[in-house]
Amino acid sequence: MAEAVVFEILDKIGSIVASNAVKALSSQLGKEISILIQVESQIKQVESELSVMHPFLYQAQRYGGYDPTLKAWLQQVQKLALEIEDITDEYTYLVSGYQSGYRGFLKNTFHKSKNFNSWHKVAIELKEIQNSLHNLSSMKERYSITLTKEIDTSYSSEGLHDSTFSSYAMDNNELVGIQEEREKIMQYLTTGGKLTSIISVRGMGGSGKTTLVRNICESRIIKEHFDYHFWVSISQKYQLEDILRGMVKNVFTNNENPISIQSMSSTNLIELLQRNLQDKRYLIVLDDVWSRDVWIKLFSIFSENNSGGRVVITTRLKDVAELATENYDLELKNLHKLEAWDLFCRWAFRNMEDKRCPEDLEQWGRKIVDKCHGLPLAIVVVGNLLSFRRMKVAEWEKFYNEINWELHDSLDNQNLSSVMRVLNLSYNHLPSHLKNCFLLCGIFPEDYLMFRKRLIRLWVAEGLVASKSTKTLEEVAEEYLNELIDRCLLQVVERNDFGRVKSCQMHDLVRELAISISAKENFCTSYDKSQMRMINHNARRMRSDEYSDSFQSSLNFSHLRSIYLFDTTNFSLTSLSWVSQNVRYLRILDIQNAPITCLPDDIFNLFNLRYLGLRKTNVKQLPNSLSKLRRLHTLDLCRTAINKLPSTTVELKELRHLFVEKILDANFRKFHDCSSIEAPKGLWHLTDLQTLQSIEATMDLVGQIGNLTQLRSFRIRKVKKIHCYQLFKSIDKMQFLSSLDVYATDENEYISLEALSSIPQHLQKLSLKGRLQEGVLGSPLFQSQQVNLKWLSLRWCKLKKDPLGAISCMSSLTCLCLQRAYEGKVMIFQPGWFPSLKRLFLRDMSWLEFISFEKSVQSLEKLELAGLTQLKEFPRGMNNLVFLHDLFLWDLHPEFICNIQSANGKNKTKHIPIIKYFHENAEGRWSVVNLAQASQKI
Repeated sequence: MAEAVVFEILDKIGSIVASNAVKALSSQLGKEISILIQVESQIKQVESELSVMHPFLYQAQRYGGYDPTLKAWLQQVQKLALEIEDITDEYTYLVSGYQSGYRGFLKNTFHKSKNFNSWHKVAIELKEIQNSLHNLSSMKERYSITLTKEIDTSYSSEGLHDSTFSSYAMDNNELVGIQEEREKIMQYLTTGGKLTSIISVRGMGGSGKTTLVRNICESRIIKEHFDYHFWVSISQKYQLEDILRGMVKNVFTNNENPISIQSMSSTNLIELLQRNLQDKRYLIVLDDVWSRDVWIKLFSIFSENNSGGRVVITTRLKDVAELATENYDLELKNLHKLEAWDLFCRWAFRNMEDKRCPEDLEQWGRKIVDKCHGLPLAIVVVGNLLSFRRMKVAEWEKFYNEINWELHDSLDNQNLSSVMRVLNLSYNHLPSHLKNCFLLCGIFPEDYLMFRKRLIRLWVAEGLVASKSTKTLEEVAEEYLNELIDRCLLQVVERNDFGRVKSCQMHDLVRELAISISAKENFCTSYDKSQMRMINHNARRMRSDEYSDSFQSSLNFSHLRSIYLFDTTNFSLTSLSWVSQNVRYLRILDIQNAPITCLPDDIFNLFNLRYLGLRKTNVKQLPNSLSKLRRLHTLDLCRTAINKLPSTTVELKELRHLFVEKILDANFRKFHDCSSIEAPKGLWHLTDLQTLQSIEATMDLVGQIGNLTQLRSFRIRKVKKIHCYQLFKSIDKMQFLSSLDVYATDENEYISLEALSSIPQHLQKLSLKGRLQEGVLGSPLFQSQQVNLKWLSLRWCKLKKDPLGAISCMSSLTCLCLQRAYEGKVMIFQPGWFPSLKRLFLRDMSWLEFISFEKSVQSLEKLELAGLTQLKEFPRGMNNLVFLHDLFLWDLHPEFICNIQSANGKNKTKHIPIIKYFHENAEGRWSVVNLAQASQKI
């Protein structure tokens, strides 16, 4: 953990040095202010020391084993790094206090004893830090703290598995949930040509990769099919020579080899292998591979042997798995509930003949299995533990209640250590930039849905994302997220229409690992309501699932940077005042759903605040003192009572994401379904803005908004025809824009697209609400081959001609929404149109009488028909939409519902699992009936 903290501090210091703040201040304050130059010089020296130290820390964390002296030294480094963070934040605070003043004012303010003493205090503390760094270096030499072979730098991954469980369920009949994968691998190994093929098996630690492959290798068919079998457990710091020697020894197992293998060079080992494997069929298993380099180095040895050789790679990493021959890659998922229960019973009741769970234990047994979330190794370990316990309800209930703390402490606990040590290997192997991002995911409650956009903004606000010259911090953070997913440490729950991760979750056991490491490394602590105390007062972050009044009096706020509250029901204005007065360096304040109507003045003294989340609160306005939050990145005012921003908002020069919108109609059936605000004059000077939702159009705004060239997502409302020319000329300058929503001022206002010479290169999502001139969709603007839209929404366009033909060239569309877009009677999706479309929404087109899907939209998964009051017949070709999973029906003609419930209608929809019919009752409330379920019952 020390290396992750140092990595974070280095990035922070780098930003400080790059800002040249001291140089700018010195020019205003005069040359006599030498203390500023001294402080900057000291910061640079600290940066140099940490830069040299960091590579050693990374190696020590990854390969250092459990040497107690090294561990103690790393703890001292981490403690010092956190002290450096406090000093750098204080430095930032002092600098920010002078950056907006004029020269005479600055001199007078600077020389005031309080401020002058603060700078001297920083200088003294930095000097002490330099001395401490020197002492740490001396201590390292004095106690011979090095990374030698004696400190276990070559342990293998297999050595981390408890031998009792590393080969569980080896009998083919005992394999649970992976029989299909077994058959596929057997086929890959025994069929195909003579060229060497590579099969990869990927999954998180403990998912059964090694068990599956070992089972296959032990089968008689595989033993007889290959002349030679090599099983190589790859250590994280492997030596190629050791792998080659192991293979040579395997070749000469039954033959006496006159040459001393131990003294042979790599070249000689390779020659010996190639000579003896000539025209021989071989199987190589590379188990738990962490780097592509392993096979790349071995490839040249075996590539020339065209005798049907096969290589099996097990790994947790996606990029390693991609070494596989095309279509020869498999990913092991967690077991389904039935499979998990089956595996658990085989182990928990292995001493019973029928291996069945007694009825009185089943309730607790299933709860215990649910804790494992389908991870085979965890199920086996827990089942084995219970097999040694008495078959009593009280005993199993006690085990269930203890399992959480056993997991927390399992790195030092022999009972469950085999599970956590396997998972801990994944953490140790993480590069520096991912460690803290991973730990932050453990802050969220169990089974919490983490949405990509919010998680990325939090990582950036926390300072966990390193800058890259060619990418935004958010783009780098998304790379981090995908890396954690590729390493099986996060699980994708849903992807959006563009294939990007929309939400993800953390496996319970992986989360327990994150919590355990967080607590030990002072990354995050939890507030324990039952004991009314904070568990670790030195942590930088605090999480609480339930807030109480005792919260504030029990906490030590001096070190906190972030407070994460997941239940703000009892969070009051008094509570917020307490927090803002006591957490000086706070970076994250996200209090969505809190029942507050205003903010205390002290909030705006939080100079270090990067993320202010007021979503779904009742806050009515923000004061001009908002401008004091100069480092703010995200201002989330969604669904608040705020209808105007203070004029000083334009002084938030580092603002990147601004959300100001309130939903007025949750069904989105009305024209004015959401509110917006008028942007303060000069908002277009906030050139770091990437997200701007949702503002009202004015002539000043539409003419200047093109200055915001970094915008990725832009939503503008109350657009009039007179605004359109300047608006779209401005949008033309937004080269990175990926999401654009343009809404007219009312349903009779036209949106003119004349000034938009081309759709922005990166635009994937376009939503237009307002009248369109006939033929506009047929213009070159929409017909260009460069149009790569994935999501298109046309609402209140009121076109007389069917718009489908004009947009049919958009073959990349995955989502299409047409609402009051067309006033005709017939809508025909021609064969071959919209081959990628997965979601289709047809709403409030009251003239529509006939819809045809004949041989089109073949990939459709979700269809919504709403407000099509003249549509009586079921759309033609629905029975050919074989991938259709969800059909939602709203406000339709009674005959349509009768037709869908008829025998013919049931036959046409029998392949659709979910058919939800929403209808309004006499009291004006909406009810839902699943017609698919009704038809199944009949």
